[in-house]
Amino acid sequence: MSVLLAYAAAVVAFGVGAAFSPGSPAPSPSSASSSSPGQMPAEPVPADAQGYMNAGFAMEQGGDHKAAIEQFTLAIEADPALIDAYAARAEVRDEVGDRADAISDYTHVLDARPEMMAARASRAVDRLQTGDAAGAISDFTAYIAKNRDDQWAFAGRGSARAASGDYPGAIVDFTTAIALDPKNVKLLMLRAKAYSASGNRSGALHDLDAVIKLDPAPLEALELRARQRHESGDEAGALADLAHILRIDPKNSDAFDLMSNIHTREFQYSAAMADLAAAIAANPGDEYAYDARSTIEREQGEFPAALADCDTLVRLQPQNALSYIRRGGVRSLMHNRTGALRDYRRALTILKAQGEVTEAKQVQTMIDTLGN
Repeated sequence: MSVLLAYAAAVVAFGVGAAFSPGSPAPSPSSASSSSPGQMPAEPVPADAQGYMNAGFAMEQGGDHKAAIEQFTLAIEADPALIDAYAARAEVRDEVGDRADAISDYTHVLDARPEMMAARASRAVDRLQTGDAAGAISDFTAYIAKNRDDQWAFAGRGSARAASGDYPGAIVDFTTAIALDPKNVKLLMLRAKAYSASGNRSGALHDLDAVIKLDPAPLEALELRARQRHESGDEAGALADLAHILRIDPKNSDAFDLMSNIHTREFQYSAAMADLAAAIAANPGDEYAYDARSTIEREQGEFPAALADCDTLVRLQPQNALSYIRRGGVRSLMHNRTGALRDYRRALTILKAQGEVTEAKQVQTMIDTLGN
């Protein structure tokens, strides 16, 4: 998953924005009256449009989202100026995951009523989810101007900034959110991820330490701290975190994978092989584990075992050129020139189809060398 999508998913999961936060005073976009203070009262809603609206709400409450959308659409057709119908339809479209059309509806609402902050927060989250980080930043900024005590709005804008690569700006927003809610582990995790992505390991580790103290089973924090410690050379600390993870989740294949990486770097091959066997037992589809184990087996001259793991890797990743290159290398070491050439040619075909020119040239050189 890209950095942008990872942050977007995290934000939505945590309920960013007043429109999504429990206890928020902001109204639902469809709950606002058709007129605002200081404005003339809206024209009465035609009876047929109101009937469609009522039917739509009934359908929504009954869980028939498709029918609810149809009823709100009929209300709009009956009265194109009925902004509440657009807002109601947007909400239901959000519920069924139709974010693009929800954004369109929220935009119609905001064009008519720019003061509807709940609709703006909802559109901000939808924009973030659909990859429009700039649009999300704009909406969150407008919302924050009216709601400076909503930590999730700052978290939302921080996530959008992180998605756009503005990690310093993201960290500022996450820090503001944390000041409003200092012991919120979700906010601390978001800032830790931003610190990690920006290369600030000390900042990331500081926040991860806080999360782990606050959360009795902080798997995500432990995993990230283990990687941060591993990358900074603190292998003992990383192994301690991984052991903690495995006490909580004994079948966590990612923890076994990272543990094997650490043991391999320390030339503890027996321990690494045991880690990889445990990873595969926990997750028979663990591609990394087969790849890493085949590499150790190849280096130790255990070619039949390495070939078996490469066969599994090819089966798991039939469109991954590297899988065929790995197997071709093992077959070459086993003096199986025909099999090696077949694997390299398959890898070359995949790389050309993917437009990987440099890698394709390298594989062609391998084929030419082996063919002579």
